[in-house]
Amino acid sequence: MEYAQREVHGRLAAAVRELWFLRGPRPARFERIFPLTDVHLIVNLSPHPYRVLDAADAAWRSLGPAFCSGLRSRFVVSEAPDPIVNAGAVVRADGLPLLGLDPVALATGVTSQPWFDGPASLGPDAAGDTVLDAIEAALTAQLRASPGPDAAVRDAIARLDADPSLPIGLLAADAGLRHPAFVARFKRATGSTPKRYAELVRFHRLIDRTPMPGVAAWSELAADGGYYDQSHVIRDFKRFSGYTPAEYHRRVSAAGPDAVRFVPDPEAAFR
Repeated sequence: MEYAQREVHGRLAAAVRELWFLRGPRPARFERIFPLTDVHLIVNLSPHPYRVLDAADAAWRSLGPAFCSGLRSRFVVSEAPDPIVNAGAVVRADGLPLLGLDPVALATGVTSQPWFDGPASLGPDAAGDTVLDAIEAALTAQLRASPGPDAAVRDAIARLDADPSLPIGLLAADAGLRHPAFVARFKRATGSTPKRYAELVRFHRLIDRTPMPGVAAWSELAADGGYYDQSHVIRDFKRFSGYTPAEYHRRVSAAGPDAVRFVPDPEAAFR
């Protein structure tokens, strides 16, 4: 497996956390991809497309060479080419507007992004650094002249990342905004409400603390993660992953730690 990671500097760093490149055999044909707390812009350099399944009653969709996974509220099932040759950018939760993109529209699922197709023309044998250079150039060209991110939203994101149990009303008051105005600004910048963002942060904290393999003491994990009780954990698991906590733990324990957020789904089922 070939993997490279690059820090981002200058103006682009206001929108993008890091760039990455990956080449190697796919770990599984079908994977369940959970919603994340960052946005991901991805370029597929393989000659074969990715396909995604968004809902139980939907048809499989083939994606273009470049695609975006916004701040989704549900998982998708993905079919990957073999081998995988991918590169992309981890975009900050509120970084899409700085790239001239609409976070609300992109939060609906995984969508093709033709404006970002250019680096895919380098092909599957391109050197990782060459691909990352092309991606950095494409994103820099996409940057819009702006005063920067919404300071109230960026501050709220940082505080929720540190403590997802913070009351949204407190964040609004500290920003000098009425609650509805704060929620509207947060959603305009990220595509998510602050409450849903906090729920995602808490969910990812929980799965990061779950022993793999090992015995998962869900009542203790729930308390440590800021959940009210075990039933609260089950609701969030079903909402974001489609699994119960026990089923998730069984699957990831069998697949290994790399499957924490990309769970092999041999049934390719959306349920």
